Order: sequence, then C-alpha cells, then structure tokens
Amino acid sequence: MKKEGRRIVFFIGAGFTKAVVNTAPTGTEFLSKAFDPGGIFIRDERVKRVKKFIESTYYPLNGIYPNIEDVLSLIDYIIQKKEALSKDYSLEDVITVRNNLIYLIGDVIKNSIEKSQGKKKLSRVFIEKISSLLKNGTKISIITTNLTMSHLINFI
Repeated sequence: MKKEGRRIVFFIGAGFTKAVVNTAPTGTEFLSKAFDPGGIFIRDERVKRVKKFIESTYYPLNGIYPNIEDVLSLIDYIIQKKEALSKDYSLEDVITVRNNLIYLIGDVIKNSIEKSQGKKKLSRVFIEKISSLLKNGTKISIITTNLTMSHLINFI
C-alpha cells in the first residue's frame, strides 16, 4: 500500500484577507469590485463570462450582486450533483465558470495585496509559505469559514 504524503491544513476565519490586506473587498463587495465597468478586471474574457453567468442566474438589480460565498455554494452544489444548472449551463460550463471565478478571486486578491497599505508583509509571508509548500509537492488544504458556511479548497 502506497503511503500518502503529509497534508497541511490552514484554517482561516472570516475576514482573514480583509484583516491582512486593507484594500481587499469583503464577500459582499467582491463581485461589485470585480465587475466595476471602469475597473481592471472586467476587461478579461474570463471575468465577462463569470459576470454573464451570475447575471443570468441571480438577476442582480442596480449592480447589487450576491455574496461570493453564495455563488461558490451554488457552483459547488451543481458540480457535486454532476448535473447541468440549466439548458444554458451544462455541467462542463459550470466547471468552466468555477475555474474562471477562482482565477478572478486570485486576481482580485493579488491586486488588493499590491495596493495594500501597511499589512503587506503578513499576507506576502502567507502566500510565500503556500507557494513554497506547493513547489515541494506538499498537499495543502485551506479551510475558510464564515457564520453560514464553509468552503474547502484542496491543492494537490
């Protein structure tokens, strides 16, 4: 029997990013920031596809988008069920949206870190630690929570 490698788990409570990066959006602000027509993110085709998915699924009014956690929960649920969301979004489409959304999350956080005033060192050290572990082949889980749900992200 092959011995499985060691796994490191990071448990991060709600507000971690905001606490270490003062320019990071909260879950309620995230999509509004990402989809800002004058912003830097909306120019990317992947982001446009995520926006189209959210607008066709949630019908936001006056630029008020759902919390990022709610969108991720729906996407995770659809993927776990291995079913299409609708006639417009097959399972493969939903997986593509999820991958694009994960890209967007990373891009927004990266941009926030670059613009941060003051707390850059802690976030940089955390990201460097994660990068170093991944490069060494360590399996990592990052568990993030808030009061209503939790998400588990596995990096293999």
